[in-house]
Amino acid sequence: MLLGIGVLFLLGLAAGCISPGPAVGKPTTQPAPGPTAEQLRARAEVLWSARVREDWAATLEFQRPAEREKIDREEWVNWHKQNEPLVIQRYELGTVVTEGPLGWVQVKYTSGARKFPGIAPREAERWENWRAVDGTWYPLGPREDDTMPRAPVLRNAAEEQRLRSRWEATWAARQARDWAALYALTDPADHETVTLEMLAKDEEAFTHIAADVQWVEVVGEHDRGRVCVVYRAKFNDPSLQKALPQEFVRIEPWVRRDGQWYRELVTTGR
Repeated sequence: MLLGIGVLFLLGLAAGCISPGPAVGKPTTQPAPGPTAEQLRARAEVLWSARVREDWAATLEFQRPAEREKIDREEWVNWHKQNEPLVIQRYELGTVVTEGPLGWVQVKYTSGARKFPGIAPREAERWENWRAVDGTWYPLGPREDDTMPRAPVLRNAAEEQRLRSRWEATWAARQARDWAALYALTDPADHETVTLEMLAKDEEAFTHIAADVQWVEVVGEHDRGRVCVVYRAKFNDPSLQKALPQEFVRIEPWVRRDGQWYRELVTTGR
């Protein structure tokens, strides 16, 4: 898939985006202050205790407010009574880590299969992703896990700093509108598909005003990384000059080649 920046900007306008806080003229290097790890641990204890008791009404309170108000409480409880696949027998919370509004809880638990009670219970361990909304922690659903980086203990902090530096170089190139410098920071393997002229035409369609790095992720020694950024930009089309700048979120894929990080432009088949 060709990651056309202008196309993604249009999608951001149409679909809306998160509001992590105001972007600024320079990329931020520190996450905004958020709720504490102690608060997250307390919330996780309440949720996992409710799961063990199968108090489904209590688990509903862990849906974010905008989603919870759309859910019928009785239907929620009845659905979980009949369809919740696991019977959680016991649990133990391990390490709890936070980075601004992002949180991770290490959980060890023993569970059985609800519809197959004859199968012996199994022990499992995982990191549960949480996000703070208006000062309160909420767990993410499985479909949302890709919107967060892995837990810090699983990541490579040194490589993440190198990747952040490379992203900062792309931001400097954008601010200078130096498309040749920006192109040099993209994956050479993509250059047969995306030429400098194509990239320049895409970038000239609008102006980046501000950027706010939400997180950088490099897992272990893998040669792939991600940078989540909230951009603020405006179209350069004369007919849209009165339009206010818009914010949109991008999770940019990066690849490491010969020890250097490059932003990927094409992801099809990879």
